[in-house]
Amino acid sequence: MKLLGTRILVTPIAAKLISVGGIHLPHQYQHGENEKLWRVTDIGQGVEEIRVGDAVLVPNWSHRDDLGGGRFIIEQREVVAVIREEAPPLP
Repeated sequence: MKLLGTRILVTPIAAKLISVGGIHLPHQYQHGENEKLWRVTDIGQGVEEIRVGDAVLVPNWSHRDDLGGGRFIIEQREVVAVIREEAPPLP
């Protein structure tokens, strides 16, 4: 499959229920009800500022095309934030 334009292929990222320190996170500190995190697995050639492997924040009310198997196609304009883990600088 080849994505065209500014489309992004994503899969959902499950909310963390336990913090890094091992503390159970109450519901109000988990992801908000109107937002969800997705992992980018492929991008169209017109996509800017988003790379494969990034996590993106997309509101639940945004339009997504369900491909089945937990895969969805969204438009780049639906993304409200990109969460990228940068490699630490070399000493």
